[in-house]
Amino acid sequence: MPRRSRSMSRLPYSLESEAASLRAENRRLREDLIDARRNEMALTSTIARLQGDLQRLAVTTDVARQQDFHVQAMHAQVAYTANHFRSQALTAASQRVAARLSSMGRRLAEIARNVRSGDGTMYYAHRGAEQALYDLASEVQSLQRTADGYIGPI
Repeated sequence: MPRRSRSMSRLPYSLESEAASLRAENRRLREDLIDARRNEMALTSTIARLQGDLQRLAVTTDVARQQDFHVQAMHAQVAYTANHFRSQALTAASQRVAARLSSMGRRLAEIARNVRSGDGTMYYAHRGAEQALYDLASEVQSLQRTADGYIGPI
């Protein structure tokens, strides 16, 4: 086999230059591929973290909805209890007025008996009945103010 000279084994300059350029481009492409794989791994990790955050947010939202429902239920219970106590207070006040009315009825019946009998204590009985009527009117006004405060003007 004949020996080749150096000039024959070498590629022409333009081809060597092109080969060097292609090798450099290949190196850059490999580095870009490595960077792309790193970025893909980072994005995969970020996506997994965001999915975990999203699941935690869903749980937190569900808990918040349950707590909101619980708060609404408690508010309804408080409103019911407040109305119950208002009703009891109005009932107690109306019972006081009813008792006063019964007492007034008895006093008026006594005054009527005194008037019919011509008893001299009629003036004093009348004054006592008048004062009792003023007291009763005051009690009724107090009950009205109480009712207005609890359930609004009647």
